[in-house]
Amino acid sequence: MSFEFLVLKFETDEGLSCETFGFAGRSSLAIGEVSSQMIKPFFIGRDTRYREKLA
Repeated sequence: MSFEFLVLKFETDEGLSCETFGFAGRSSLAIGEVSSQMIKPFFIGRDTRYREKLA
């Protein structure tokens, strides 16, 4: 049995970037696609200077 990890990289229009990783179970490709569809729309259009409003 093998387990996979997922790495996510976030980049802003202003040039800020961040990377994170975590356990993805058995299919990092599927988890990556789901994460992209759910996380990306949440952050688009939000101001990165207001971290409290991002949570």
